[in-house]
Amino acid sequence: MFTFDTFGSFLLRILIAFVFVVMAIEKLSVELFPIHAFEGVGIGDWILLIVGIFELIGAIGLVFTRASFWSATFLAFVTAGAILINLSMATGSLLTEIALLLALIAVIIDKRIETARATKLIAS
Repeated sequence: MFTFDTFGSFLLRILIAFVFVVMAIEKLSVELFPIHAFEGVGIGDWILLIVGIFELIGAIGLVFTRASFWSATFLAFVTAGAILINLSMATGSLLTEIALLLALIAVIIDKRIETARATKLIAS
């Protein structure tokens, strides 16, 4: 059944996935991402590749309904790590990362409610 609730959740997941794909492409193509930002913290540029791959895998998982809960949880941890790194570097605004984290938490809560409803229907 495709109700407004599931359509809204799907649309949110697509938008979040798009943002993470853009961020992953930015990190995977070294010319677009300021590597010097990571060198200031003492983190090698290899971490950019790992984070970019994580973001890309998580974004793909968000699109698929069955994997979206675990993908959103995974990306929430990746985003929390980005927030901590940005706090330690004292770089500009964290508004984007915080907004993404809140959107991911909304997806996680939505998937948990959906699972609870499905479990309740099966049990009765």
